Amino acid sequence: MHEGLDFYAPVVNPDKTKPLWGENQWPTEDDLPGFRRAYEKWVDQMKELGFVVMEAMADGLGMTKEEWLDLRAKIDDSFWVMRVIGYPPLKDEADGISCGAHKDYGCLTLLFADPTPKALQVFRHAAKTENLEEAGPGEWINADPIPGCVVCNIGEMWEVSQQEVATAEIRHGYTLGTGIDLDERTVQKHYP
Repeated sequence: MHEGLDFYAPVVNPDKTKPLWGENQWPTEDDLPGFRRAYEKWVDQMKELGFVVMEAMADGLGMTKEEWLDLRAKIDDSFWVMRVIGYPPLKDEADGISCGAHKDYGCLTLLFADPTPKALQVFRHAAKTENLEEAGPGEWINADPIPGCVVCNIGEMWEVSQQEVATAEIRHGYTLGTGIDLDERTVQKHYP
């Protein structure tokens, strides 16, 4: 169970046969003055930061300038998701976690964790696997926030394009996240 507010990249040509075709349901200016303006500004800033981080990742993975420009063209007008998510705490006697463990599906997610210690955790597993149940022994590692820092989470789309050189990790917690993904029309390409 979680509480959340999700917004997606606006759809240019809405088509009811596509998975995402409606408009974002913004709070009215009367209900929440300045919210939409601030949110859209934040998305623009996170996209720019995401481009910088992805270029550094591409450089670190040895992509040529041409490969980076090809990839950049596919994310310039990318599909993005911005979520503010909170997971209600478990009762003290509960056995488990309040947020289902998951991997991010896109290329890159920029996370701003809740300032509470242990609010964001990453699972370090003993064996490489797709899901937590098969991971075997492992442990949750706290990703406590460091002032002025952003957690950059690799998504499964980037993992696939890099042939698992960089992997998406299982995580859970309270976050403000912005996902940077490829343009929805892009056919995934493997880069060396």
